[in-house]
Amino acid sequence: MARAYRNPVRGAASQRRNILIVYWTTYRALERLAVVNPGAIVRPWIQAYAPLVKNADVVKQINAANDAGGMGAMCWNDYGIYPRLYP
Repeated sequence: MARAYRNPVRGAASQRRNILIVYWTTYRALERLAVVNPGAIVRPWIQAYAPLVKNADVVKQINAANDAGGMGAMCWNDYGIYPRLYP
């Protein structure tokens, strides 16, 4: 039987997409904020669901935010249980 929805977290393509989304939204937010507040800081929220998302993927998203000019990221999940991201 075919599944109605695919798992959006599985696969390398979805992880690359997540990294690009974090990069470009951070970059674009800084670009838009530069017009009204050049000193603005952008720190995006990253979903850190431990059983579904690997720590390495969360770290890649944080690095993408930093590469785009952001100041780190804030991680969250609905369980309130956060993995150790930097060993």
